[in-house]
Amino acid sequence: MKTIPRRFVLPILLCAVTLLLSSCIFEKPIYPAGGKLPPSDWMGMWVEKTSDNKPQAAALIPLDAHHALLHYPANKNGLYFDAQAVRCRDRHLLQLKLLASESGAKIPADNSDRYTLLWVESQSGGVLSVRALDGTAIKNQKLTPKSLRKFLASPDSDWNKVFGSSMTFGRP
Repeated sequence: MKTIPRRFVLPILLCAVTLLLSSCIFEKPIYPAGGKLPPSDWMGMWVEKTSDNKPQAAALIPLDAHHALLHYPANKNGLYFDAQAVRCRDRHLLQLKLLASESGAKIPADNSDRYTLLWVESQSGGVLSVRALDGTAIKNQKLTPKSLRKFLASPDSDWNKVFGSSMTFGRP
């Protein structure tokens, strides 16, 4: 199997971080009342299962009764998020608030808050399927936090229209 030349690793990582940041599109929380601490079996280290055998690690650490800290990717150049679990239509969501980069710099630089959602599904074998909001789809549909919340709550809505492709995480 070929390895990726070193000069391409940083650009690839920056693209991955940019994709994650592109889903942080709201300056206000989608669920203003917040949520609760994510399930205890979600806590700890996770490794993204990738087809190129270049896994990215994620860490979810409890902070208090309502908040956890998500660090992704949990290796070089990672981002930190406040994570709260929310349920909608018997589905699990993590509402994320971007806190900082691994370097300690606040992102975005203008100090405005950025929020997004992850749709998390537990699968057999202790695997999690995670889908982030699709920033392009949200912008094309001109959804606000309130209209997105209404869309997700509607039994007729197709969540595939607002969430991107799935990432699969397992235990290291």
